[in-house]
Amino acid sequence: MASTTGLQVATNQADVVAAAPTIDAAAARRQRLLEGPILGTILRLAAPTLVGSLAQIIAGIVQMHFVGLLGVDALAGVTLVFPCLTLMQLVASGGIGAGVASAIARSLGAGRKADAEALLLNAVFLAIIFGIAFTAVELLLGPILYRLLGGTGSVLAASLDYSNRVFAVSIFVWLLSLLISALVGCGNTTIPQIVAVLALVIVVPLSPMLMFGWGPMPPLGVAGAGLAFACYYLIGAAALLCYFRSRHAPLRLSLDIRLIERRHLRDILKVGGLSSLSAAIPTLNVTLITAAIARFGTETVAGYGLAVRADYLLLPLYIGICVGVLPMVGVSVGAAQFRRARQIAWTGALVAGSIGAIAALFLALVPSAWVGLFNHDPAVVASSSLYFRIVGIQFPLSAAAVVLGAAAQGAGRPFWPFVAVITRLIIAAGGSWLVVAGMDGSILVLYAVLAMGGICYFGVMIAAHLSGRIIPPPLPDPGERTTDRPASAGGS
Repeated sequence: MASTTGLQVATNQADVVAAAPTIDAAAARRQRLLEGPILGTILRLAAPTLVGSLAQIIAGIVQMHFVGLLGVDALAGVTLVFPCLTLMQLVASGGIGAGVASAIARSLGAGRKADAEALLLNAVFLAIIFGIAFTAVELLLGPILYRLLGGTGSVLAASLDYSNRVFAVSIFVWLLSLLISALVGCGNTTIPQIVAVLALVIVVPLSPMLMFGWGPMPPLGVAGAGLAFACYYLIGAAALLCYFRSRHAPLRLSLDIRLIERRHLRDILKVGGLSSLSAAIPTLNVTLITAAIARFGTETVAGYGLAVRADYLLLPLYIGICVGVLPMVGVSVGAAQFRRARQIAWTGALVAGSIGAIAALFLALVPSAWVGLFNHDPAVVASSSLYFRIVGIQFPLSAAAVVLGAAAQGAGRPFWPFVAVITRLIIAAGGSWLVVAGMDGSILVLYAVLAMGGICYFGVMIAAHLSGRIIPPPLPDPGERTTDRPASAGGS
């Protein structure tokens, strides 16, 4: 959300009058984040995000349903691409995107609107760079990676058909993610979720049309699913770019490349760098686990893929809570209201944990309600059902940990979320390969190891917050509030 400097100097009286409501709206939004009731403000910010998340979940379910109709090989092929695609999405939204949201929220909290606007152009610059990098790496190394994950024959062909279409538009995935993160940093969650609903409108009808053919359009198979995905990100990114060039945006995008400065990039990357690693590690975790489970056969890995997809489809719901928590914590820390920042973090974690508990209970009791949407192969169903009964135990704990991690990002402290995900990687992925190596070849034991990894992930985040290492203790004298600032990010 960058404008040249401030809102750029208006050239006539009409421009000045048009800009004034935007400035007043931004000040009012900041005041609501600092003084509004905590739970109510979180839910108000999260509500449009949750609506958009539900739309994305429905779109994802529908697309996976159609992929399942193509057969087990197609389902397994998309499962192999899933960790790579998730890596890009999480690094873009939960990594660098968290850095963008945190930097903008802290700038607005400190009253530096010009800096907040300049950060937007820097975010667009980073989106282009990272988008090109992901496209190049995937096109060059994708086939090698999918073979290492166990893809051969028709499974490998399905993986490449899907991934080549998806990663061709990596720039637009990054643009959409970082522009949404910029709006989140402003406390504006309505516009991003209007764009998110496009997922439902675009992916649901396009997927079957492209996959199975329609009229003169030939059937494209699993490649059609990738094209539907690509269309969503292309249209969504274009829509938000147009929005940020309008006077209706909370901050206005400038095309003045002189605003791309090292200090702004550093402000984004000091949180976004470690946050990207924190976002990438769960995907590495899933990739290593997928490779381990592939040793149990195609049906087992397909069942695991369906179960993990359910787990990941819950993530947008947790992120909906994060969308409320991150800017509220960031603005509160920027204004040195540390007691309020802590209360926001714990309230958000409780809400997300409740969502995770409800989902875990439902999937454990009625796994067929999910698995039956995509496949009825007994071995696939058995693998997914066992995952929900064993690994589902940690769903509410992981949900709470995700929100506590977002609070840490909002406070400019990404170090402890990084430690937490590293802990889970060592326990879950490392333990999975020990199981495969022969300590016990049971898939049940492997799933139990995954559950233990999630529990430890939660434990690290709880300990870090309780110790005061993420949000400093409340100021003893409210009058000192503007001078007391937290230590640098990543401190102990």
